[in-house]
Amino acid sequence: MTNDAQDELSQTKDPHRDEDRKLIHRCIGGLIAYAAWIAQNNQDSPTIEDVRDQIDTLAGYWNLDNFNLDVLEKNYLLPFDFFTELGKSDAALGENINQYIEPIVGGLLRYCEELTCTQGVDAENEILSIKDFAYQVLSVYDFESLKQDNLIHSQKLSILT
Repeated sequence: MTNDAQDELSQTKDPHRDEDRKLIHRCIGGLIAYAAWIAQNNQDSPTIEDVRDQIDTLAGYWNLDNFNLDVLEKNYLLPFDFFTELGKSDAALGENINQYIEPIVGGLLRYCEELTCTQGVDAENEILSIKDFAYQVLSVYDFESLKQDNLIHSQKLSILT
């Protein structure tokens, strides 16, 4: 994304902007937990680096770091590094990854919607990449639990098809 587009997005007075930022913040928290789960379970797709890149992209796009690398590092990347290292150790994280799927996928889908609205066809490759990433996240989820708990509504999943 260009700096002009980021500046325009950060100056938008959209009443839903705060809600979107909270959703993305929860998504990033879920991605941090997901990366720890990947490390603990020796998963190779997506890689921990893929998850970290996604966090960096989301935080930057939604201006969660206020365009300040120190804020990005402190609020997102240091916790990411800490929990992935913890996941690599024998320490049990005691977290059920299923609880993070909804905020992760919800945030990714909102990002896809935003890219579609702001960049249209120009964002097609990035949107496809995000959808592939979301499918990888969903692959670890127990869909029977999904149906029982009704965590992700079918209209949210429709964007992935």
